[in-house]
Amino acid sequence: MKLPKELIKEIVKEQKFTSTNQIMETIKEMFSDILEEVLQCEIDEQLGYEKHQRQAMNLAITEMAQQNGN
Repeated sequence: MKLPKELIKEIVKEQKFTSTNQIMETIKEMFSDILEEVLQCEIDEQLGYEKHQRQAMNLAITEMAQQNGN
């Protein structure tokens, strides 16, 4: 997937790069953020719920157990 030119222009304007090292560091950070998001989505898909939904699921299971007399 290719990033839209407008997004690239916006990033360049905001960062005000002064060296290729700064550009490379920004690319590394972006890659890291994207990779983290992809992995989190895969985990959410495998588990069937998002990271912070587990507490809500545990509460629902507890309530169901109490209603059934367990």
